[in-house]
Amino acid sequence: MCIMCERELWGEHRALEREFFKPCKTCKKFPGTSSEGTCYHCFAIGSTIDECPECAGKPWTEEFLEAKNEIARTSCCSRSKPGSVTSLPALNKGHVQK
Repeated sequence: MCIMCERELWGEHRALEREFFKPCKTCKKFPGTSSEGTCYHCFAIGSTIDECPECAGKPWTEEFLEAKNEIARTSCCSRSKPGSVTSLPALNKGHVQK
């Protein structure tokens, strides 16, 4: 699996934890963010990859995790004051926008 596919799939799992969203027209599980109203899982699984690591209970690749951590270290949010909150709490976990 390429790092871009892994990033998109990881992002969909994180979206479930933090925001309201319009569900995918196909699976109704992840955000339907494409122009067709489907999620990246429905686009990718079976077409470009065999499975999503998180859905299959497997870890994300080391290459992806290293890239994600490097981006987090160099982003503007990581330069905030010590002890400050840099991300929103998961208040809306699992809520679906109707």
